[in-house]
Amino acid sequence: MTRRLPLLGVLVLALGSSCAADRTGLAGRDGAPLPDAGERDGGSRDAGVDDAGSVDAASDEDGGADRDAGPDVDGGVDAGGVDGGPSCDSFVPTRTGLVLHYDARLGITTEEAEDGRPRVVTWLDQSGQLNHGAGRDVVYEPEGLGAGRPSVRTQGLDESHVELRNPSVDDFTIFVVMRTSYRRNAGNWYDAPCILGGDASGDQPDAALVLPDGKLGFTRQEAGHAIRSGGRIDDGRTRVIAARRDGASGDVVLRVDGADFESGTSTTGRIEQPSNWWIAAHGDHARGRLDASFAEVRVYDRQLSDAELGVIEQHLRCVWIE
Repeated sequence: MTRRLPLLGVLVLALGSSCAADRTGLAGRDGAPLPDAGERDGGSRDAGVDDAGSVDAASDEDGGADRDAGPDVDGGVDAGGVDGGPSCDSFVPTRTGLVLHYDARLGITTEEAEDGRPRVVTWLDQSGQLNHGAGRDVVYEPEGLGAGRPSVRTQGLDESHVELRNPSVDDFTIFVVMRTSYRRNAGNWYDAPCILGGDASGDQPDAALVLPDGKLGFTRQEAGHAIRSGGRIDDGRTRVIAARRDGASGDVVLRVDGADFESGTSTTGRIEQPSNWWIAAHGDHARGRLDASFAEVRVYDRQLSDAELGVIEQHLRCVWIE
């Protein structure tokens, strides 16, 4: 029987306490275990929220989540501070140009898996664009990033990911809050673990944020790792990742935890292919698989200003880390 974690009409606040030291996550299939990634049994099925209606989790023709899967949500959660934790009210993210927004505290529909853990069926888009994500063998972790900080856990399996529509962006700013200790080397970008994006066959206008050998990268088409960081982020810590792109020049800046991490130039033009994107996969699911816990994903169809970028990074750190 399907259980639903409904949309919250209240603000869910972040707090400073961390996961208990004896919690263990799933082992990465090709990498080290992901420590402290939430209870193995998934915790409470209802995550302490009341039922607020059902969600149609059917898939559309191209495999993405149904465009009519649930109500149009336009609000999200932009403040924090529970149980005496710090308030995040002073960091209010802009919504101008927001075309995709997933938040693990909101709009997750689950069903009970064979092992008894809550498996994600649908992750509702909070941007108002109805680009709802369809979960494929993905686990809901009520305390994946700490007490009161849930996450959506992909498992590093060939068919463990969240599937959504390609938002078809040119200029963009992307934010991903995640943690992983998964590492897999790759000679080509399409063999690398994929954080967010898609790979169409051949030399198509596709793109993805990738994690080759635990390093953060961004790439277009079949040109290889156009941008690849020197440092790694596969240390099991919760990270706030940002990527800002100028579609006309192809210039991309990658940031981690509020600081520039890598930059470079990739192929120009709108990212139109494939028709779907994935979290923790790309078109070839086996090649793009990734074992990670995801808390929040934001995609804007424009380059945010430095000030806007900084506010969102501070907000995400306040809610998910500090």
